[in-house]
Amino acid sequence: MPSIDELRKRHAEGRLKSLSELSFQYHGIGPTDPRFEPYWALAEELDVPVGIHMGPGAPGKTYFAAPEYRVALSDPILLEPVLVNHPRLRIFVVHAGYPMKERMLALMAAYPNVYAEFGFLTVGYRDSDVWPYMQSFIDAGFEDRILYGTDQMVWPEAISYSINRVRKFLYENAARFLRIDPAETGILRH
Repeated sequence: MPSIDELRKRHAEGRLKSLSELSFQYHGIGPTDPRFEPYWALAEELDVPVGIHMGPGAPGKTYFAAPEYRVALSDPILLEPVLVNHPRLRIFVVHAGYPMKERMLALMAAYPNVYAEFGFLTVGYRDSDVWPYMQSFIDAGFEDRILYGTDQMVWPEAISYSINRVRKFLYENAARFLRIDPAETGILRH
């Protein structure tokens, strides 16, 4: 991660819109590690959203690419102490904590500043896996806190496929969470 001073400078220049995609668990580190406390504090202070990967890595990732990866460090409940210490911090959980649905729903029920991001799930998983998982969030009343991100740095051609699967969540939830008005409607709801 860049230094706090570097991030402050980027923010002052308008070049820091979010801290994302934090992937601590690939290095065997949980979100409450003291090394990351200054980043949580900065994101809360500057009101920039944080995207943290909480979900599975590629099958066998521990064996071929990230020997310190631990699935237990992807548990969304591990974010609770961070949220308690930083009540104004906006977090979107990348991959919506899949497959830890109950834990993710519990976190969202307790903390209204937590959103679920479903991007890669719409590309990398079967309909029979993705839609029931997403439907659980809707059934729990969190349809206004579902986000979509492409998560496609390697396979940009997958973006259009994914977008066609999730059009209904592409605009308002993200615009409200990111506090942007891309359609220039003049309406920005919080």
